[in-house]
Amino acid sequence: VKELERIGFESKPDEASWWKRLNELEEYKREHGHCNVPQGYKENPQLANWVNNQCTQYRSNNLSSERVKELERIGFEWTRPTGEGGRKPDDASWWKRINELEEYKRGHGHCNVPRGYKENPQLANWVNNQCTQYRSNNLSSERVKELERIGFESKPDE
Repeated sequence: VKELERIGFESKPDEASWWKRLNELEEYKREHGHCNVPQGYKENPQLANWVNNQCTQYRSNNLSSERVKELERIGFEWTRPTGEGGRKPDDASWWKRINELEEYKRGHGHCNVPRGYKENPQLANWVNNQCTQYRSNNLSSERVKELERIGFESKPDE
């Protein structure tokens, strides 16, 4: 039971814990600009599981109208970025890399992940690809806005 609680499972969800998670989600949105907490979010796995649980409850009509209104008030989207709701299937991995880039920036003070970055070579390749797409105007306005929000700057290939 303790392990289930550690990962955010609530066998008897109560009002206080629900509002606590909503406040955590509001904080996440202030920091990241969206409510799409990725599964496996290392900084707060309980929040990631809670967000997923809200979507599941919503789809099965088990979420009160009060809770639906509160989540929508802060900009919660009921479809996760996994190909549902008109989003491309690669959106989930794109948002995962955005979160990794934000983590990199917190640790390094910038978004210029060097090629050959051994700690996360996939992120290095992704950043290089974003630079190429950014310079050739092949990114959606939503993606450009998100990259610019976190301080991304297109740099020449090095």
